[in-house]
Amino acid sequence: MPTKLLLRMFCALTVAAGSCGDPTSSKGPGWDALERWDALPVLGNGAYRQFSSYDRLKRTDYPVADPGNKDANNFLAVCARQETPPLTEQDDPGLCDAGLEGFLIARVSGQSGFVSRLWLTAAPFYSNETIRIYADDLTRPAYEGRPADWANRTDPIFTEPLAGPRSGAVVSYRPIPFKHDLRVYLDKLLPVGLYFYQVDTQLDLPVEDTFAAVPLAPANLARYDVLLNSPGSGTESRRAGETNSRSASLEPSEGTTVFDLKGPGTIRKLSFSLDATTLSQLRSLTLGIRWDEETEYSVQLPLSAFFGNHLSIQPYSTLPMEIQRQSNTLTLSTYFPMPFQKAAEIRLMNASGSPVSFAALARVEPRTPTAEWGYFGTEFNETVGPFQPNLKHPIVSLDGRGKYVGTFMFMEGHKDVQTVIADAFNFLEGDEFGTIDGELRIPGTGTEDYFNAGFYYLKGLFDSPFAGLNHKQTTEDGRSGAISTYRWHVLSDEINFSRSFDLNIEYGANRPDLADRYASVAYYYLSRP
Repeated sequence: MPTKLLLRMFCALTVAAGSCGDPTSSKGPGWDALERWDALPVLGNGAYRQFSSYDRLKRTDYPVADPGNKDANNFLAVCARQETPPLTEQDDPGLCDAGLEGFLIARVSGQSGFVSRLWLTAAPFYSNETIRIYADDLTRPAYEGRPADWANRTDPIFTEPLAGPRSGAVVSYRPIPFKHDLRVYLDKLLPVGLYFYQVDTQLDLPVEDTFAAVPLAPANLARYDVLLNSPGSGTESRRAGETNSRSASLEPSEGTTVFDLKGPGTIRKLSFSLDATTLSQLRSLTLGIRWDEETEYSVQLPLSAFFGNHLSIQPYSTLPMEIQRQSNTLTLSTYFPMPFQKAAEIRLMNASGSPVSFAALARVEPRTPTAEWGYFGTEFNETVGPFQPNLKHPIVSLDGRGKYVGTFMFMEGHKDVQTVIADAFNFLEGDEFGTIDGELRIPGTGTEDYFNAGFYYLKGLFDSPFAGLNHKQTTEDGRSGAISTYRWHVLSDEINFSRSFDLNIEYGANRPDLADRYASVAYYYLSRP
């Protein structure tokens, strides 16, 4: 039996006891968060900030690019370099540090924290370009390597399941802690290349150890493989709790309370199994959840949207959700922990024209988190074109203290047959904008970039712990395209906010008239129901 398989089996048996670790798995908030799925509802205090190559000027002189959509080759500073890629722009050369050379893409001074996510893509694809990471010591890099090796899965530091290629891009969720200073540079860029980047950081968090570029022990890699590639982060199968189950049939226009649970408690798993279900039926079933005898529902949306099958029925598996199909039975499961103090009511409403039979399961632990926690909720928005310039699709708008934990998006658009530039997926040119406590802290570079991919999901469908693409389709004539994609802000990549959070995305920044329909689901926790 292969050694890696043995390690996976061993870690799967011992993960609850904390085995299979090495010191790098417990050196600060980044590593700790990767192993605390149960703490997802707990509200935190870190300050989320993204550095990116977003379009600074909303214009371009490049003859084949559309105005207001230059999201490449924009750097914080170009330090002691003379040869630059085309249309390179920099924010402030004064941000350069003495003795450090290259294209600066992230800079933190006087704050502690860690890099939670690092996303990169380029055209043409990476070859000999390098990335250098300085953590606290600004005289020598803690890491120097090639993104091409991340893409080829040959880098011993940035490797699966924490880092690797994702449908046209490379991404890393390996925590990079720093006590007071962070610098990230790109170098050896091609003079004809286009370079895009996003560096997400969690700031103002206590850090005990600076990032050291050492490979994780094989046993620890196997541990993270179990934690990050098991729905519910490997915890659900061993979590004690009461299992509630029910089977029923709903007539057209009929609704029912599936579960009426009494607290305190935390729902660890919620699943629905349906026989011979069509997409139309799935979209006609409305899921409603309300907490602690509130009159309004915190969750109220089509079952198809909640589980990411709003455009087509596609089995997939990722951290908080999985969809399985066996024979004629479709089983939809979520592992988002959902605590409640007094009561939890879960309802289904059938708005289709035919009866629907289902079986439901709720596994409930009779306790809530000991630290301050939030109530689980969703926001579903759907908009239909034609869209005008400078408009954005509203993904979520929240007031109060909370935590943002995920996005599912369903998008449809068409091609402009009068031009050779436009594509059936041109709507993916839209940039995301995340505002935390009234400040823009997530300046985006493109729709598929936010979802960890690149170049219109060049490599097609993918499932990964933090993001994926579960549907991509074009019509036979190539004129229309549809996308279903997701990203989870969970574990080390959670977005905490104290007063408010807003997330919007442009309707295809350069040609909004080519976007036809957007639908989105936002997943979050709020301190109140």
